[in-house]
Parts: sequence; structure tokens; C-alpha cells
Amino acid sequence: MNYVRVTHLGAVSLLLLLGACGPTSDLFIETVVPADSATGLETTLIVHGEQFQPNARIHLEHGGSTSVVVLPSHVNEDGTTAAALVPSGMEAGTYDVTLVNKGGTSRTHQHAFTLYDGGVEITFLDVGQGDSTFVRSPRGDSLLKDAGTPEAGETAVIPFLSRLGALPPTHIITSHRHNDHMGGVVEILEGPNGEPGTSNDHHPHGLLLHNRDSPPCDTLICKRYEAAAGVAGARPAELGETISLGAGVEVEVVAVNGALLGGITLDPGDEESLEGENASSVAVVITFGDLRVFVGGDLTGGGNETVDMETPLSAAIAPIHVLRVNHHGSATSTNESFLHNLEPAASVVSAGLDNPHCHPHRSVMKRLQSVGAHIFLTTPGIVDAVATGCGEPTFMPPGAVPEHGHIRMESTDGRSYQIGPLEGELIELWVE
Repeated sequence: MNYVRVTHLGAVSLLLLLGACGPTSDLFIETVVPADSATGLETTLIVHGEQFQPNARIHLEHGGSTSVVVLPSHVNEDGTTAAALVPSGMEAGTYDVTLVNKGGTSRTHQHAFTLYDGGVEITFLDVGQGDSTFVRSPRGDSLLKDAGTPEAGETAVIPFLSRLGALPPTHIITSHRHNDHMGGVVEILEGPNGEPGTSNDHHPHGLLLHNRDSPPCDTLICKRYEAAAGVAGARPAELGETISLGAGVEVEVVAVNGALLGGITLDPGDEESLEGENASSVAVVITFGDLRVFVGGDLTGGGNETVDMETPLSAAIAPIHVLRVNHHGSATSTNESFLHNLEPAASVVSAGLDNPHCHPHRSVMKRLQSVGAHIFLTTPGIVDAVATGCGEPTFMPPGAVPEHGHIRMESTDGRSYQIGPLEGELIELWVE
């Protein structure tokens, strides 16, 4: 395939796909992509077909409305692709897409493009010593990445999803086979009766992905996951695959089982060890417009003699605006190079109150402080330093926001975003 880069109004760069085409005498439209977007986004609309003239216009007509939005377009040399910029702020609804050539000939693709009100909503759930992230698009499609322990799944994640009418979510990703990430997924998949393969199972309507098939599985919860995931049709995530939640929200797999975006594959280590399984985590980047959010499970960064997955990955995925801190703030992860490459403006730490692992580690909190990231925590971490044996309470840099349960973030335009406690005041930040 060949690509040509053109400029719309001297500002917006578009990639026009140039494809081979056979001879034809008729103007026609084959496809319109994307099929939808959000009203707050600027969206590049690409129309594929034949016999498009260089000065063609793209018309958008909303239902029975008498008003028509006319968009200048850029047409490739073969006359098979036209691209136009749909401005933000247009009315929500479903539009007919018409391509009009200079001589007045035109073709219409009915109900080809839909704009949704609202924006992306991401909730970092408080699951104690565990991890769970929920993403929902303006179209209503959703993705759950991890769901904490079985207890957290039952008491926190399932009630949260039920309140939103998102049980089951459209897609589920299990980052790796540890109880504090996969346990709650088991509770969702098995349904209320706790038995896989029955009528009350909660299977995702879309994809169920994990890091690999058939790893060593000698715990009861892991065996339950294998059984439930098998019934639900789970498969390993593929590096680079993108899950579209619609309306401009996409989730890309950027690391899985040691394979990293950017063409690097590292050996995660002994798959039967805790750190080998952590290093095998599925990591994703969530995008909406220019906004980029990283959720990496327990991905390791070289601390405590673990494999450094973070540094080479960060060079391939930067910039990141919001970071779900890897491995609950463990000293194994969130290394200095990783943070300086990503330059996150905000970070979220999910760690249990007075947890036995002393998460989040002082060194991680100081590194987050050093890059100027706003820090949000689902709990205060270590409060009773004596009883836990951690020696000191969790270090809280000035401005850190602990003890707020679920942390939410939202964006309607993909350029600015708000983040803070689910029931509290949000701060507004901007993509730079």
C-alpha cells in the first residue's frame, strides 16, 4: 500500500489511502470510515469509491433536516478516496454521506456516519489490593481490564457495573493470572450461581482476552478462571490489536507476554514465578482524540531484579497523559526512564489499605513527584507502619490525593480531561 500526506486548510494532516482500482464509468461510494465519532472531536471522514473528481465536496445530511453540512475534501489521484474534516460541535445523530462532483453528479451512502454526544469515561476502581479499570465510550460500548480479587469482584466491581447497566461489559481483558487481577473476572464470568456454562453466566458480548493460554495453573482461582474463560471463548491478546469501543475510543494492546510495541520481544522469565507472570502482563493504551491513557497491569521495570519491560515499551508509546501505575506502586516497576519518556500529567495508584506488600513504595512516589505528575490513590496505602512491618507510612508528596475510593476521568473533546474522586471534585488538565 502507498500513502500520501496532504494538508487540510494548512493545518490538519490527513492520511489518504491509495488503493488500486479497475476501470469504471460510474460514480459510486463503497465505504465510509469511521462509522461514528463523538460530537466533541474533530474527525477525519474518509470515503472510498470510484470516479471522485479533485474538487468534489462531501455533504452530510442529518435525518429529515433541511440543512446540509458541506465539507471540502481532498481526493487522491485515482479518484478512489476522498477525505474531509468533520468539525467538532456538530449535532448528534445519524447522517447520510453524499459525495458531489463539480458537474453535479452525486452518490449518497445513507445512514453512513453517526455522531454521539458525550465523551470517554474511565473509572479506576477501588478494589483494595488489586487492580481494575473500566472504560466506556459515548456509544455505550465498554471494556473492563481486570477486576481485583474474587471478593472485590463481588463487592465492588459487579455492583458498579450493574449500576451502570454494563454487566457484562462489552469486552474484558485479564492482564495476567494473579488473584488480585483475575479473581473478580471469575466472579463476573461464572455469574451468580458460581458455575461456568450455565444460563446466568456473564460473558462479554465482544472479546475476552488474556496474556496467554494454559500457563501453570495450580491455584483454585486460576483453575476456576481457566474453566470459565474456556466456556466464554477467551483467547490470548495479540500485540498491536485494537479494540474499538466506537465514537473515537480505542484500546490498543501494546505489550503481551513479553512482546512489546516497537518490535522488541523480551523473555519475561520463569512463567511459574510471580515476577515472570507479572512481566507477561497485557498492557494497553486507551485513546480518545489526542488523549492517551496507559494501563499496564503488573508490568515490570527492572526493580528487584525483574525484567525491564517498561523502558523499551515507553519509547514506543510516548506520550502518555494519564498513567495507571504498574504493580500497585511496587518497587519492581515505574522506573525513572519509563516516567521521563511518558511524562504523565496524572497518575493513579491502586493499593490496599495497610497491605502486606508495603505498596506504594516510597521510591515510586518520589519518582512520580519528580516528573510533576498529579497523584491519586484509591486508598492511603500504609497507615499502620508497625502492624504491617513496613517501617513507615506511605510517603505522600504535596498535592497527592489519597483515600478517595474509585477515581474517575472523563473527556468530551480529546484535548482536555477531568480527573478526581468518583463522588468528589475533579481537576481539569490539558493534553500538551
